[in-house]
Amino acid sequence: AYNARRRTETRLVAVDVASGDVRELMQGDIGYASASPDGTLVAVVNISGSGSQIGTLTLFPVTDSGLGEPVRSIDAVVGALQWSPSSDTVYAAVVQSIQADAPFDYADASILAINRSGETATIFADRPAGAGIMPVSVSPDGHTVVVAVGQSDTGSVTYWRVDRQTGLETELPGDTDDGWPMSGVWSPDGTELVMPVRRLFSLIPDRHSAPVPGGDVGATLVGFDISGKREVVGGWLDTSSRLLAWLPAERI
Repeated sequence: AYNARRRTETRLVAVDVASGDVRELMQGDIGYASASPDGTLVAVVNISGSGSQIGTLTLFPVTDSGLGEPVRSIDAVVGALQWSPSSDTVYAAVVQSIQADAPFDYADASILAINRSGETATIFADRPAGAGIMPVSVSPDGHTVVVAVGQSDTGSVTYWRVDRQTGLETELPGDTDDGWPMSGVWSPDGTELVMPVRRLFSLIPDRHSAPVPGGDVGATLVGFDISGKREVVGGWLDTSSRLLAWLPAERI
């Protein structure tokens, strides 16, 4: 009964933060949604089935009366979504086919790039069977996409830099204790990326993965420069997941 109501009664609303006004964009089978930074597009994911079933990712334009006609609709198991800062492209981690006898064996996981015209391109595919992937961050100019790849059998996570212009995939330096990353922040000029990684953090050098009292999970803050060089620059012991902003030089 709950699932039946959720598929018909879930509402997607837009809230005007200045006035507090709320307007309904759509109602129906909605799992979650992600709006483009400029507010002109919304990616809606239908996850009405269980996690092992194919759902739908649909890209809608936002109009004065709600959502317009779909720009593109794709049947897939959909994971993380990440927009480019320019709102031109949304990146989606997807699995477009599953095995009936092994519904959680995602052998064809990939990342799709969908532009505002509905054109799609696969930018990260051919991963080993059982690999989970997610788009982590897009550089300010949209030319670089950072991708995380995790192995279900080992729990290890690696990070990759994908050049959208050449298609070149480059593995970034990492550590065997690295977990899944959280929302990263680029410097305004796109030369540095600072990214929280789910990994124990210690103030003592070379002990960033050492156990801490109380079993805190926390996060380690790692930075990458334009060459891909990695450096641990900080961390915290709680589970905060987002950095608010990269301050301009005159504010530091």
